[in-house]
Amino acid sequence: SVLRQWARELRDKVSPTSALSVLVHHGPDRAKNPYELLKYDVVLTTYAILCMDFPRPLEAEAQWGEGKAKPRAVQQLGPTLRVQWFRVVLDE
Repeated sequence: SVLRQWARELRDKVSPTSALSVLVHHGPDRAKNPYELLKYDVVLTTYAILCMDFPRPLEAEAQWGEGKAKPRAVQQLGPTLRVQWFRVVLDE
């Protein structure tokens, strides 16, 4: 995957004296606690994961009438949005 490729690039291209710790934040077992993310120098994830970490807007709840399936309850911010990052790099 692209995330694993980025992890390999960091391991192979960054000087070993830097000793960066890298987390691939993806998949069903990804960290739910923002403090887990803080343990790493570099956290790699996808746009999809970032999008899932945003809460659903309250307006979306109003679109569902009685008797219709309702979306997931409005949630708190996900772990990636509860960390004060020093730097964010986005790659399409």
